[in-house]
Amino acid sequence: MADELKTQLTDTFATHGLTLSSEAESYFLEFLENLKEDHQSECIDAVLEILQKQDTSSTDVDHDRCMAAVQEYDADSGTESIKIKKGGIKKFRLSKQYSCEICGKNYSRATRQFYCIPQILSFSFISFLYLLVGLQLLNTFTSLLPGLCLLAFCSL
Repeated sequence: MADELKTQLTDTFATHGLTLSSEAESYFLEFLENLKEDHQSECIDAVLEILQKQDTSSTDVDHDRCMAAVQEYDADSGTESIKIKKGGIKKFRLSKQYSCEICGKNYSRATRQFYCIPQILSFSFISFLYLLVGLQLLNTFTSLLPGLCLLAFCSL
């Protein structure tokens, strides 16, 4: 998959008369790998369009120029790159469709849910237990309060 994407990227840039530096290519490939497959070619075309709008006579695209174009695409597309480290190792991108960061299930953009219902329910249940414990402690304290007040009054 990565080799096909690299070939597609190189060929697309070559047909438009642009050449990516190795650093720019690796940066752009990392960005593209975090996108869903059906959005990758759209992203390449949009970044190419941004690069061609820039006033520069150079056909070589260095890392800084590529990074600026990718960030402009990311801001204009409305997806706002959100990268999450999953398990401290792998990064994935929430784009157009959002994924649960625990199980990986996809949600449509309209729902904007990041957690599955079971995780939300388990979190709610734990919160409910903490609330019960807190209320029990409050109840215990309020039942002891008259005795503590009497003890304090008697010690005066």
